Amino acid sequence: ATGVSAPGSGLSEYSEVGYVDDREIVNYNSSSGRMISRARWMEKVDPGYWERNTQNAKGHEAVFRYNVKTL
Repeated sequence: ATGVSAPGSGLSEYSEVGYVDDREIVNYNSSSGRMISRARWMEKVDPGYWERNTQNAKGHEAVFRYNVKTL
């Protein structure tokens, strides 16, 4: 996971990226608000996977935002 606390950097404030063998397979960022496939074979995964992992990533994003505020 990566967080950016300075607005205007051109990056999403928060992102998560999943890799297998140095290849990006999934991506979540605060701009889209969805976990999405970056690999064709991942598109065949059960639709519940995407919703579950989107909700997980949103939870991680909320924790990140809270932690930034407390710094």
